[in-house]
Amino acid sequence: MKIIFFYPVLFLILLAGNLQSQNSNLLIPVWKNFDSNYDPMQESDSIQRWGYINNSGVLKISYKYENAGDYSDGLARVQKDGLWGFINTRGQVVIPIQYDEANNFDNGAALVFLDGIPRYINKEGVTLFMVEKSSEDEWREYFCENLVNHNNNGNLAFLDKTGSLAFETPYDYENCKFSEGFCYVKLDEKYGYINNKGEMVISNGFDVANDFSENLAAVVKDAQFGYIDKKGNVKVPFQYEFGNPYHEGIAAVQNVEPWSYIDTTGNKIFEEEFNFASNFIRGKALVYEKTEENSIVGLLDKKGKFSKKYTFNSEVTDFEQIEFQEINDCYYRFKKICSDYECGELYRDQITYILNSNGDIIWKSQHECAENGD
Repeated sequence: MKIIFFYPVLFLILLAGNLQSQNSNLLIPVWKNFDSNYDPMQESDSIQRWGYINNSGVLKISYKYENAGDYSDGLARVQKDGLWGFINTRGQVVIPIQYDEANNFDNGAALVFLDGIPRYINKEGVTLFMVEKSSEDEWREYFCENLVNHNNNGNLAFLDKTGSLAFETPYDYENCKFSEGFCYVKLDEKYGYINNKGEMVISNGFDVANDFSENLAAVVKDAQFGYIDKKGNVKVPFQYEFGNPYHEGIAAVQNVEPWSYIDTTGNKIFEEEFNFASNFIRGKALVYEKTEENSIVGLLDKKGKFSKKYTFNSEVTDFEQIEFQEINDCYYRFKKICSDYECGELYRDQITYILNSNGDIIWKSQHECAENGD
């Protein structure tokens, strides 16, 4: 089972979702290195500890964990003495720290490993059911729309929260999930969509398929992205190198290098293009643009105006590799990759910044060194 850590491989990460930023319960995981002789080229779990700040940057849970995840379903996974458990928004341990591995809660369930045996638990820590097989290719980390996929001898099947078989399909196994009542499936090297009864409702005619979002899904034909509706009708033509899911009626799309924003008919929202463009959340999106002199990261509104931006010298900053990830909190995290800090030939320096939903910097990390290519 693959556990995803935030440190230190993603150069730009958008973490956004429900507007919890106005809620004092919003907590954000951060870390600190305590060894005064800290060498960023040497990895050591003993010198790094994690805690949580609020949306104003105030430390609310002290630096006492070896690792910590973002809050999901009101709980966060934390690691201590090599084992994992879960805390609530007050920092109280509500599910004992006893698991070899643990994934975030979603839809009231989390996949954990106890004594090497995988199982799904509820938010009280009660086992919902044991997992018979532990191959990372056979189990999805979380439930979606109360179903989780299952590899049934190479075919795709789904289980409910009791571990009972909800339905099985004749389609090739994919680590897929239901979204808005649909799930993409693979048959004869092509993708289509099934409903929550396992019935094929959009025929398998696509090279790549993605989850539905706001009644549209990004799919690929002949190496180009376009968007279809839930009847399989093409709503935005196949013409993009890449396409993100729709959020608030807007999708970020890429042609060759620049990113831009389109509406549900494929028309550009505004003419400006970016080196990277994330999804809109609550009327704002995190974007990056680079000129010969400067690299700019900022929050963009739906009129194409920056509500907040930060400028870095292009000579000492590299944002060439960019990825983003969404979770259920409303704040942003990005990493500034520099070349002016001595990390050694195979390393380069990066500093992580956390912005709140207003775009204010509320936390900045110590220097980190990442291997080139991470």
